[in-house]
Amino acid sequence: MSVPSGAQLSLEVGELISRYNLAFDLGEPEAWVATFAADAIFDTPGGVIEGHAALREFCERRFRERGENPGRNQHVVGNLIVRPQGPDRAIAASYLYRLQAGDGGPPSALDLGCYRDELYRSDVGWLFTRRQSRSWPPPPGLLAGIAFPERVLPNV
Repeated sequence: MSVPSGAQLSLEVGELISRYNLAFDLGEPEAWVATFAADAIFDTPGGVIEGHAALREFCERRFRERGENPGRNQHVVGNLIVRPQGPDRAIAASYLYRLQAGDGGPPSALDLGCYRDELYRSDVGWLFTRRQSRSWPPPPGLLAGIAFPERVLPNV
């Protein structure tokens, strides 16, 4: 496969991230797990989850904790930057805004953070091979080489 153009790559990875967010927010564990490669790693502040079975259990547990109100929490991602790493690999960085719908009032922010993603383009499209999620501000080095590829900034 050839390397997609910068704009095409961003669109394709942006669609993967949107499917990830919608599946998680609307209570669709199989669709959420399908955004990851079979041996993917999801590295969260609460721990590291590896492989489809563990990802599915994590997702289903979060849905049980959330109760009967799917869609109340919303993951919104912005400031996406994607960098190709060859014809079928890429890295990405983005901001995370996690909101909760209000009970008749305005939504409130639950969390601000960022993602660092390692991606693989399979025959079904782009998949996460590693997804790191961190609260804001990001730890040193998390976004290095992505946000500013021409230089490494000590605080990103």
